[in-house]
Order: sequence, then structure tokens, then C-alpha cells
Amino acid sequence: MLRRPAQPPCVWPPWLVELLGKLPDARLARSLGRNCSTVAIERRRRGIPPFRPQRRPHEWTAASIAQLGTASDGDVAAALGLTRPQVQYRRRMLGIPPFVPPPHDPVNASPWTPADLALLGTMSDQQAATRLGRTVGPVSTRRRQRKIRPFHPRPPDVVWTAEMLEQLGRVRDAELAERYGISTKTVKKKRRLLGIPGLIERRHVVPGAGVRALLRQPTVEVRRRTGLARSTIRRLRDELGVEPPRPGRPWQPAEIALLGTAPDAEVAAMLGRSPEAVAGKRRELRVAPLRRQRQAS
Repeated sequence: MLRRPAQPPCVWPPWLVELLGKLPDARLARSLGRNCSTVAIERRRRGIPPFRPQRRPHEWTAASIAQLGTASDGDVAAALGLTRPQVQYRRRMLGIPPFVPPPHDPVNASPWTPADLALLGTMSDQQAATRLGRTVGPVSTRRRQRKIRPFHPRPPDVVWTAEMLEQLGRVRDAELAERYGISTKTVKKKRRLLGIPGLIERRHVVPGAGVRALLRQPTVEVRRRTGLARSTIRRLRDELGVEPPRPGRPWQPAEIALLGTAPDAEVAAMLGRSPEAVAGKRRELRVAPLRRQRQAS
């Protein structure tokens, strides 16, 4: 393999040193018949920064500013002899929105007349396209370009008969809506407009032996275990004469003495507290549950 002969060391006279950094390294190397790396190494050895052409800042006149946003940033940059980032930066600094090209209709399509534009939004895009003899795509694009909202048909007005008004509040809103083919929202709105309270479905509860103990617990716990509504729980407490537990009532010595003598659920039923509250108090006082006491015995 033949090797190229080594070049003799380059002599750097003062006039040549003055050219370092004032011309590109590649251009200076070509004029000397040397490698570009040789020039770059000598320049860096002398601490001379590389050549950077200084561009004169563009003077933005009223005419050049008027072109911003009228075409794409690339097209405006080509017309002004600038780069695309320069044009984009200036446009954003002045708050000029970017150029949005108009929708292109198919070839040989008829032009849009004021009557055609007035039809947009008054019906669905499909119906407008059929009436205008166009496709749906250009019709939708033209409507969005003119910031026209899509057409939403208004539901027909409900004629409330005396029979329908009589059932408001006596039948569930959903059932009444399904019966007459209207929306539940319409029924609820009409009922509230007339000041008629909604139907409260009360579950039939047989007051058994454990109901009183259950009603002594907090309402949240009763709802979790039975699924009853608050109004139903309130009604049962009034019928059975059960006082609801007061939140945050202090623990009495007699109540503390019952901890661990029975399962937490039974102690909670006797005290009118939630099992979680009984278990938490028992753990706080380090009282072993009944199960552990039986294993120890």
C-alpha cells in the first residue's frame, strides 16, 4: 500500500498568522495547499477563535412586517432573504398568527356564494353537502374555517298534559320519562320548576330484634350495612324511639369495661358505636380481643 509523502512543516510568517480566524480554516488551507486540520491546530495553539461571519441585523420595515402571516414563514423568509426562525421569531414577538391556507375545493368545483355560506350550520354537514352538490369534507372544512358551530337539532317541545303533571313526584322521574318517551332531565326540570319534590323510595323494613341495636350505630355505618337512605333511617329511628349516636361522645368506664368481653361487633351493637370505633378503642387500651382470651385459657 502506497503512502502519501509527508508534507514539510508549514512556516507561519506574520502575514499568514494575521489571516488565522479572519478566513474559514478550509478556505485558508486550500490557498496554502495544506490540510484543514493543520490550520485549525495552529489557530487553536495561538488561541485565535474560529472565523464567524457577521450578519447585519435585518431592518424590519413596515413593508416587511406587513408580509408576516400572509404566507408560510418559509415563503416569507425566502422573499425577504432571511431564515425561517428569524421570520417565525419576529411574527411571534408581534403577536401575528401563523398563516392558515384556505381549504382547497376539488377541481372544477363551483365557487362559494353568500347563499351557500349562509346555509352552513343551519343543518348537518351531510345535508348541506347534499343540497349544495358538494362532498362532506369541503363543507365541514369551510364551516370550521368560518368558525360556525355544527348544527344540533333542538328537541321538540314537550306538551305536558294534566295526566303527566299529576304523576310528577308520585312516580320516579326515569319511569315517567320512559313512559312518555322523553328524557329524565326534562322531567326533573319540569318537576323542579313547579316546586314538586321528587319521589323518595322507602324500603319496607321489618323492625326485628337487631334493628334497634343497628340504629344506635352511626348513620354511615347503618347505610353501609343496609343500603338504606338517610330519610329511611331517620324515619325508623323516630318510629322505634332510637336516639342516634352523637359524634365524638366520650367513652364511659362502663363501656370500656365491655371491651374484650365479646366480639367487637356485638360490643358495638350494645354500645351504639361502630365496630371500627370499638376495635380502635380496644387497641388503644391494649385490650386483647375475645379470640385471644380463649386461646390463652
